[in-house]
Amino acid sequence: MREGSIWIIIYGIAWIMFYFVLYKKINKFGITCLIILTYIIYAICSLLLYNSNVLSGNYRTLELFPYIYLFGMLVLSLLPAIQHDREQIIKIKSPNTFVLNGFSILFIITSIILLPNYLSSIQKGINLIIFDPYGGADLYKDTHDIGAVKRTYMDIPFVIFSMFSYIAVLVFFYYLTIPRSNKTLMLGLSISMIVNLLAPISRGLRTETVLMLFAIVTAFFLMKKWIPEKRRKKISFAGISLISCVVFLLVVLTISRIVSRDIDVRGSMVEYVGQANLNFNNYGLDAGGIRNGDRTCRIFKEIMMFDNVPNGPLQRRSKYQNLYIDDYYFYTFVGDFTIDFGPIIAVLVFVVASFFFVKYTKPKNGILTFSQLLILYLSILIPLQGGMYLFNYSDGGNYTLIAFAFMAIAFSSFNKPIRIR
Repeated sequence: MREGSIWIIIYGIAWIMFYFVLYKKINKFGITCLIILTYIIYAICSLLLYNSNVLSGNYRTLELFPYIYLFGMLVLSLLPAIQHDREQIIKIKSPNTFVLNGFSILFIITSIILLPNYLSSIQKGINLIIFDPYGGADLYKDTHDIGAVKRTYMDIPFVIFSMFSYIAVLVFFYYLTIPRSNKTLMLGLSISMIVNLLAPISRGLRTETVLMLFAIVTAFFLMKKWIPEKRRKKISFAGISLISCVVFLLVVLTISRIVSRDIDVRGSMVEYVGQANLNFNNYGLDAGGIRNGDRTCRIFKEIMMFDNVPNGPLQRRSKYQNLYIDDYYFYTFVGDFTIDFGPIIAVLVFVVASFFFVKYTKPKNGILTFSQLLILYLSILIPLQGGMYLFNYSDGGNYTLIAFAFMAIAFSSFNKPIRIR
């Protein structure tokens, strides 16, 4: 084994021990256990990648302290999920029906406006991936060659669709808990989820689809307790079937994208899943400088009229070309904050964010409002999606954070005190 392997082994063992301690305390396989299980898988893939005959040369010798730091920051981010698993939530207070249905109708309308273009690109892209050996690589190159796209008012439906897609997933699963829910709205939301899964694949991309899968699984875990058993069985079967099809397409896309590289599918998947831990260890605490929030807070900085804010990833990479690593590579969502603000300020950000999430999402007398549920959902998505990737709510994802805040305020302001489920 390569020198430094012991540190990634210890890091993986730490998560295994944490998993069993937590499982013993909460006595169930909850959402926190699911997230930790993914961290264990990532650690295993990182070890395989670090000792790969083909790819190990891409990484410097590992050190211990970056993994101590990463472990502590991830545990901090998991506190809201741990609180949710330990609390006995008896009921979810029904949200205002007008706000809930109004959101669903507006979201579905934007989906219908975009659907013709999406269906056309999905059909062309998937056909190319399946029937052209180089199709996935060509689509990926075309997508990344476009660079930053300047949006106009004509793109408002696309912006709304992108901002509220994750929220729509949670709303769909909430509808499943209502015995006489509106089937038309559920159909519209389910179609939008399928589009969100397939559209990135049709452009040669994997990550957006994987992140949407994480969002769907999270929403299911949060709501399954209140979904009637008959519906739960049906949605589980449909979900497994859909995920199987999506995974098949992801594998085909992976094969298509690596035809020109000296690496097999298994090696490509190990590299995809395992690189974040290694990159964080090498560069997360010292990337040769910081980005001053130009990734994690880019849209917020634009709104506040900061000067010299890069317009997207390509400009940012050019501006910070002195850094040892950029966001073309994965280095976990923790790495996004340490590279943006430095390790010390990043700790302060995580402490404040964790305190807010824990405080806001704590149920009262076993009752969770829909507004709290929405913020809890976000607090779980961040560490689940970011464990092998980056901070998914950077750049244009800042708008998604605004969407979560807006809808939480809307549901809180029009809170319905009766009809508790």
